[in-house]
Amino acid sequence: MPRFSLAYSGLISRLEEVSSILKMAREASLLPPLPDGLARIDALCRSGVVLLSSHIQGYVENLAEVALDRIANQQLKKSQMGSGFRYFLSYDLIKQIQGTKDPSKLTQQIESLFIRDAHVWDSRPNFTQPFLPEVFLGGFGNPTHEKIRAFFGRFGYRRYEQDLARRLDANYLACRNMVDQVVDQRNRIAHGDTVTTGTPSDLSEMIRLVKAYCREADGAVGDWFRNQGCVVR
Repeated sequence: MPRFSLAYSGLISRLEEVSSILKMAREASLLPPLPDGLARIDALCRSGVVLLSSHIQGYVENLAEVALDRIANQQLKKSQMGSGFRYFLSYDLIKQIQGTKDPSKLTQQIESLFIRDAHVWDSRPNFTQPFLPEVFLGGFGNPTHEKIRAFFGRFGYRRYEQDLARRLDANYLACRNMVDQVVDQRNRIAHGDTVTTGTPSDLSEMIRLVKAYCREADGAVGDWFRNQGCVVR
């Protein structure tokens, strides 16, 4: 069994982009501390934070896509997944139904649900067809630790936080808080905040702890799926 999922391997590759930004910031920090140079360092570090946050989100979404693909290909038993799993496979259509009172429109929407997702809701014991990842991923963003925990809960994985804490051990709080810090800084930067600054050392520590968080998340999620009878790594 591979040590990591394809999603984590992809993350490591994409983190090279952030490492390249870090390298440029470090090189700029070796120059005389002129105003233009300091502004360049700050701009590079802020860019690195924004990119790092997007890569956290991308990793979580990619891991979910791998899991959805394996569930369908391995024709996992429906009973192996959490009770809410199928809801998120039809999330978009169910939300439309919930928000409709007109009988004719409601009938059309229910028909759409059964046409598109009959394989999800029929009485067959196993999943037999591919899913729509974009539907399942709907609503996930700003990948804080709490949102990541809730997102994996869509599959029925309820012990994510406990398992991750056990795997990270003494580094758990530092890694969890760093993920939240990266997302918080990204949001402030994206909303026009000009006060948030950083240094190459700050960005380096962010990369290190985010990588550790995602590595152990990969192991925890992979072990849970294996226990459900589905191999994702």
